[in-house]
Amino acid sequence: MPNFTLQMDDLELTMYLGVHDFEKQTAQRVIISATIETQIDSYNDHGFYDYDDLARFVRDFNGEHIETQEELVERIHGFIMSSDKVVSAIVHSRKPDVYPDAEGVGLVYGQAPISHGRAPHVVQLDNLAIDMHLGIHAHEKATAQRVLVSATIVTQIDSYEDRGFYDYDDLVDFIRGLSGSSIETQEELLVRVHEFIMSSSKVSDAIVHTRKPDIYDDAKSIGIVYGALPFPYQQTKLGAGQAGSGFERRKAA
Repeated sequence: MPNFTLQMDDLELTMYLGVHDFEKQTAQRVIISATIETQIDSYNDHGFYDYDDLARFVRDFNGEHIETQEELVERIHGFIMSSDKVVSAIVHSRKPDVYPDAEGVGLVYGQAPISHGRAPHVVQLDNLAIDMHLGIHAHEKATAQRVLVSATIVTQIDSYEDRGFYDYDDLVDFIRGLSGSSIETQEELLVRVHEFIMSSSKVSDAIVHTRKPDIYDDAKSIGIVYGALPFPYQQTKLGAGQAGSGFERRKAA
């Protein structure tokens, strides 16, 4: 039987997603993507996987409240895997507006290998921007520059209830705390952020990626990646900017 890989890219919802009071009171954009490996006998006579059913299922979350992205991705993943045409699936949720100084924070489910009987959740922080003095040159020590920090974090949790999940607010606060500081190399910056992430008992693996987007006029950025994952690392792409929306968790420090 032939295998096909179906990809749903960036289906946009407006829903109440989060544990904080303002997230329960104000709806925010949530972006859902899925990669689905299917195996079918025939693509004739509706023998294929019908992605209309998936789109309808995901759209039904519009206006709903769920406390964690962990629960949301697991519910969508469970729906996809309930089809006998599906071999495997990866679901990615993303909050693009939750931090005004980052391009988004999201959860991936189904990507990391299963351990201890439960599939890990993968947290992705995309391009959190800070201004700091980073570099060995005199002009880098004298003038602060923009630095983008991304992280991919494999978490192993027993429950996403009662705040048993990995709290990425703590990571964001730690990185923001480096604003205005002076560090000579991206290597040192990476190690410090990576060590903070790995200090959590909920984390098994992590990669941190830093970039200097303004250092060369003729290049988008130059950066370094540090850490390891139990699956191939997919580099976070540079977006158009750090624009948020009317929904803001808090002002950047």
